[in-house]
Amino acid sequence: METASIESKGAPEDAPAEALKASPKEEAPKAAKIQGECVKDVKADAVARLTNKLTDVMESDEIEASVQVRDFADLDGDGASEMEATVFPYASNMEVVLYLSNQGCAVYAGDFLASSIEASSEKSEPGAIKRVRTWTKGGCAGLEGDFETYAFDGAKKMFVGAETISCSCDLTKDRPKECPTP
Repeated sequence: METASIESKGAPEDAPAEALKASPKEEAPKAAKIQGECVKDVKADAVARLTNKLTDVMESDEIEASVQVRDFADLDGDGASEMEATVFPYASNMEVVLYLSNQGCAVYAGDFLASSIEASSEKSEPGAIKRVRTWTKGGCAGLEGDFETYAFDGAKKMFVGAETISCSCDLTKDRPKECPTP
């Protein structure tokens, strides 16, 4: 179904409806749609996934009490925020479970170990899911660790590693510009 898109360009109020319809070039890019089972309760799903993963580090009731669900940047282009569920089982890094809003049918999209996670600023193709980027601390007072970029793999229906930039404790070597400095 086509919808009219009216922008404030000074069109007269009595302009014909056809004149107000968006041309194909002005239409918003189509959002990505992933086939899969809708997750009805993101927190419950994340708790189950994290309990399976972290039983050697945390008790299941501790995981359930600690998981926080928050909005995350729109990655799939549907105009709705994605959801991230996080828990901190380690001193500096957290476990993150990411769900795409998927046009109203939330789907699991992957999990990450990271100190921080963000939507990549890289441009993506219309209809493509944006990449995510993580920083995972490794030591040396936050100077050592890895920046990882993940791309969505449509066949696997989840994010997979695409690029890693490693930062060592050795400050005498040439460090990638992305690495933290003292």
